[in-house]
Amino acid sequence: VDVCQVYDSDIDECLEPLTEVTGVALSSHRTCAVIADGGIKCWGDNGGGALGAPSDRSCIRPFSVVDSCSTTPIEVCKSLNDDSGTCSEPLTDVGAIVAGWSHTCALATSGRLVCWGGNSFGQLGDGERCGQACREPTNVCADAECSAPLAEVVSLTAGVFSTCAVTTAGGVKCWGSNFFGALGDGTETRRSTPVDVIGLSSGGAAVAAGFAHACALTTAGSVQCWGTNCCGNLGIGTIDFDPHPAPLDVLAEAAKPAGDADCSGDVTSQDALLVLQLDAALIAALTCPVPMDLNGDGEVNSIDAVLILQHVAGLIPVLLPPGGAMMSQ
Repeated sequence: VDVCQVYDSDIDECLEPLTEVTGVALSSHRTCAVIADGGIKCWGDNGGGALGAPSDRSCIRPFSVVDSCSTTPIEVCKSLNDDSGTCSEPLTDVGAIVAGWSHTCALATSGRLVCWGGNSFGQLGDGERCGQACREPTNVCADAECSAPLAEVVSLTAGVFSTCAVTTAGGVKCWGSNFFGALGDGTETRRSTPVDVIGLSSGGAAVAAGFAHACALTTAGSVQCWGTNCCGNLGIGTIDFDPHPAPLDVLAEAAKPAGDADCSGDVTSQDALLVLQLDAALIAALTCPVPMDLNGDGEVNSIDAVLILQHVAGLIPVLLPPGGAMMSQ
């Protein structure tokens, strides 16, 4: 259905659909759109001032009532009237927009960055000058002292409770929640102003953020990720529940398991046959660079072939070489 700019509830009809949209951003409970004239319109949940505009309507949703919301698009305000709380000046000159759980950020065509909405983790990047929430756009600080607004930003992303940006110099900066090292600054300390991602003060081309991890595309074409790896999010070939507060290179392909002599990606009876052929001197070497000394005796021989066959038969769940010797003899 069309997003309705003007809706008549008496006749249950959209009188004016929203048009001339050049970009959109979604969160769990709201949507924002960039209009061709550089303005922004948002609708949905206005908790924490996430819509960037006043709204006095309450909306019922499953299991809860939203104290403030809008079911049709409203303009994001650059500033509010102190007395009435109404919009005195709309936000304009916007080129891109991103949305987190309860905060929204807009990139002006000039490269200036502003954010509004929830700020409980410092995700607005304003040094918490707005406190826990900000109903109107506030400048993201360039440094911890907020001596100047962050400028020369070319792209940005919003995580659930964090924000990251790439500057014209290729620097990647993040701020907000630092669960599992999601900001990439080597710590797990939340930041209310931008910090540099380790090793990416230059050479960054783009950045994307999730719940507690983020990834950056470099100008060299590689991808680096940091934060939680609970589901293999970082692309490093493993799953773990440790924080990774500094960028790690994403693997080009899945790591081959120990015992995979033919580099097929699986350990099969064919790998045991190759080990037996090596032990009998029928072949000179095994060429797949994975650990093959599976019992840690310093050699690759028939004992390792037996261990592989036991693994294939389900008698050994995982092959974990104690010595880690690579496959050569």
